[in-house]
Amino acid sequence: MTHDGKKPDHSTFASTLSSCSNLAAEHIGKQLHQAAIKTGYVKNLSVCNALIIMYAKCGKIFDAEKMFEDVDNADVISWNSLLAGYALNGYGQEAVKLFQEMEDKEVVT
Repeated sequence: MTHDGKKPDHSTFASTLSSCSNLAAEHIGKQLHQAAIKTGYVKNLSVCNALIIMYAKCGKIFDAEKMFEDVDNADVISWNSLLAGYALNGYGQEAVKLFQEMEDKEVVT
């Protein structure tokens, strides 16, 4: 893509990160994360959510947490992505705690 002079946008990053998630391709996902930082798309909420999901599905829940903490404007997708990551990786207590925090912050009612 970049060899043809085309530049990736936020949709490119989000969809490619989604593919990495489904394949548990952490190495490629980390490369995409670095590219998103370089291009500034790491500030895009869709890209952030895709990164949270990718790290969680690759078993890197602490990286997923860090990504979540760095999100300025977390939405319900951000919260649910981390919640699912906790559940997927066997962190049941953290999932319950996060859900309670979601209730407290009225992310869910």
